[in-house]
Amino acid sequence: MKSDGDKKYKKDVTPLLRQCFVTAAVLSGALGHGCGQGHVAVLVPQLQRPGAPIPLTASDASWIASIIGPSFLMGNLMVPPLMSRLGRRRTTQAIAFLALVGWFITIMAENVWHLLIGKTFLSLTYGMSLPVRGVMLGEYTSPRYRGALLATMALGHTSGLLIVHTLGSFFSWQLTALIVTGFQFACVVMTFYYPESPSYLVSIGKYDECKKAYRWLRGENEEDELRKMIEARSVINKQNTEDARQKPGFKKFIQVVRKPELYKPIILMTHVYLLSQFSGATILASYPMQVLGNLLDPEANLHFWMVFLDAQRLFGNALALVVMNRVKRRMMIFSFGVLSIVTQISLASYGYLRYNGMLVYKANWIPLLLINLQMFASAMGLVPTSGVMSGEVFPLQYRGDYKPNVVTEEPTSSKVTGRHSTEGLARGARHDTSFPSYLLSKPPDLSVRFPC
Repeated sequence: MKSDGDKKYKKDVTPLLRQCFVTAAVLSGALGHGCGQGHVAVLVPQLQRPGAPIPLTASDASWIASIIGPSFLMGNLMVPPLMSRLGRRRTTQAIAFLALVGWFITIMAENVWHLLIGKTFLSLTYGMSLPVRGVMLGEYTSPRYRGALLATMALGHTSGLLIVHTLGSFFSWQLTALIVTGFQFACVVMTFYYPESPSYLVSIGKYDECKKAYRWLRGENEEDELRKMIEARSVINKQNTEDARQKPGFKKFIQVVRKPELYKPIILMTHVYLLSQFSGATILASYPMQVLGNLLDPEANLHFWMVFLDAQRLFGNALALVVMNRVKRRMMIFSFGVLSIVTQISLASYGYLRYNGMLVYKANWIPLLLINLQMFASAMGLVPTSGVMSGEVFPLQYRGDYKPNVVTEEPTSSKVTGRHSTEGLARGARHDTSFPSYLLSKPPDLSVRFPC
């Protein structure tokens, strides 16, 4: 016989729709963070025009774009204790609120320091949100739907880039920022209409609430999985209590990280995130106008091609939703990784030959074809696959504490090349030295992941 609490969650809505609702809330936040990353491409060109209210130097512009590295890293480091103390739902609310603060500071900015502070908040929350997305959807969704729903996160982020770049082509950077704040507002509101993660509730010993939340999300057809989850977590909690009494914290940490079920996912995801980061997706999201301007002839319509690349990125992410359930993750990473390497080598070679006057034949279709192939490799393969795998490979007991630390590879690697590359692009300098810097990490990634 079911309790009144169980009946409260029984409504004429299928479990899939409830899981889609939770995904939509997380997706709304991903849209907002995509807008935050892409807003740089709107902000910088407008403020570099003569008579701009906040004049930007090339150095100012590069710092605004590259501040994502340290801010992202800080956000990742803040996530594990937040998720452990607040839970998944309230952590999502806190992230959305801080993002709104960042947008408000950006909209009201009167000098470069205000812009840097606003961008720091947006990058901080972006860093916090990325691991939370994978953890939440890994815990809230059924295994049969998990791959497709996890892949929507890359789709949402890409849609945010497309939206902010399109709006920025018609409106001022301040009005564009004001419009896109709606995504974070929607995220906050939607979080009040779904329960806390069952996995988090069972980890803190709230078994009755866990059952209610689990049945709200999954229905009553997965009771065996619920029972196994509670039994397994009870054993883990008991073991953790005994270990905490017997061993100091550092020794326990060393013992945990030596377990194959933890260090193997960490090694795997470190290389997946590195390959995703060095695919060029970040530089094309923040500096599409500068990259295209250095590749194409002066008469080319840069705004059109910027939006076209965003639309192609969106199409690639959408296509990945279908392909992801039919193609193995290993094949996705390897094939699109090789394509990304080839296109970036070709782009770097083309740029070098062009700027040194060594081209026998010069036409816009050549760099456009190469950069679209690069975007295709990133949007359909490397970026969505890394997001999906991050929600699949980590065991439940370590997911909230150790997964975010792997994501720190992304901002760290971004910072290594980002300051050099973005300042060069901001000055309108040759890009043929930027693409090789992204290539340096790719062959090691592929050789480690696929040694045979």
